Amino acid sequence: MNCRACLYWLQAYIDSEALDAEIEAKLHAHLDGCPKCRERLAALELLRQGVRERLPYHPAPSDMSRQVLARAEAEERTAQAQRAERRASWARLALAAVVLAIVAILYFAASSSRDGLAEDFVARHEHSLLEDHLTDLATSDPAMLAAWFAARLDRAPPVADFDRAGYRLLGGRLDFIEHRTIAALVYGHQGHPINVFVMPATKADRPLRRVTRGGANLIAWRQGQWAYWAVADLDTKDLQALRQLIE
Repeated sequence: MNCRACLYWLQAYIDSEALDAEIEAKLHAHLDGCPKCRERLAALELLRQGVRERLPYHPAPSDMSRQVLARAEAEERTAQAQRAERRASWARLALAAVVLAIVAILYFAASSSRDGLAEDFVARHEHSLLEDHLTDLATSDPAMLAAWFAARLDRAPPVADFDRAGYRLLGGRLDFIEHRTIAALVYGHQGHPINVFVMPATKADRPLRRVTRGGANLIAWRQGQWAYWAVADLDTKDLQALRQLIE
């Protein structure tokens, strides 16, 4: 150990700090052979003794320990409350994110379901044309058709003829969609048949919609307790005109 290293460790040594045994041994060996470092040690001891004897000593208040502990406990409680609030904030954010994700999933699931339902209605429309099975009862009499539906369905849909407006009632039939039997009103317009599927409305039924599938146009709307799906190989404006008549 040289003088510089000895000077570095002298302060810790004189303050009775625990030193590594090897360092302490080297420090003693150096002091034994170096008068200059022994003088430095003596000067430090003299300074330490003078500070003890001459500087005033003010004992700490008897309740200082209690005050310090009380303040530390209060700060710890405050810190714990802040951590708890941060955790609660993150939990609320996480819950909100989960709720939004669920809403999004349900929304897209409902949208997908509705889009699939549109495909089903167009398929039923095309099926009625291919098999030449537009009607089970061919009639232009709304009362007769309404009575026919009433005898076969739990709830019979409203039926009307709009021949004067260019939409003649051709009759109706029973169709099967979403695992249930529903009414299909059939109208004729400019030589084109229009299938108007009618069933009791549910919360999932959305306001007016327009969909195009293949060569068919479809519009869907809700009127009172009924949901309507009108499908035809006609322009959408022609279907909108029929919708206004039905409403």
